[in-house]
Formats: sequence, C-alpha cells, structure tokens
Amino acid sequence: MSVPDVSPEEYEEGVHALVVENAPRRFAIVQEYWVGGQRDAHVAAWGLRFDDEQVRIHGEEREAYKVFPTAETAATFVSRVTEDSTRVVWVDSAAR
Repeated sequence: MSVPDVSPEEYEEGVHALVVENAPRRFAIVQEYWVGGQRDAHVAAWGLRFDDEQVRIHGEEREAYKVFPTAETAATFVSRVTEDSTRVVWVDSAAR
C-alpha cells in the first residue's frame, strides 16, 4: 500500500481499511444431533472463504486442513463421516 505523506494515524487507518476490505469470511460447519430426546450441536470445523471463492476448513476435533470450492461442499465432505445433520453457519455478515 503506497500512501503519499500522511500522518501515522491516517496510515494506520488506511492499513486497517485494507485489512477489513480483504478479510476472508468466517464460518463454522455445525453438526446437529439428538441426545436423550433433546437436540444438540457442536462445531465440527471452522472455515474461511476468500474473495477468490476458495474455502479452507480446519477440523475442530482432529487436526485436518482441506481446501474446497464452496462452504457447502466442505459441509457435505464433513457430513460423510457421520449420520448427524451438518450445515454451514456464517460468523461474518455477507456485506463488506
């Protein structure tokens, strides 16, 4: 980021704006299940969606890192190892 003659405060504001503008969206892959007649859930994986539409997830319980084309594809992959209902829950809003 090239900025001509600005104060340190203005520079930091610019850097912060750059980071916010380019930050990936965060999401969780949540698995829902029934225990003793009550519905429960846990986070199976955390994910990041980048501007190039690439999605990366990190397993919550197992050290696993994978790359997928979409968050929904990642959730489908995670759901294959369990009979629990699996869905994507976005942490960050869509608007940036």
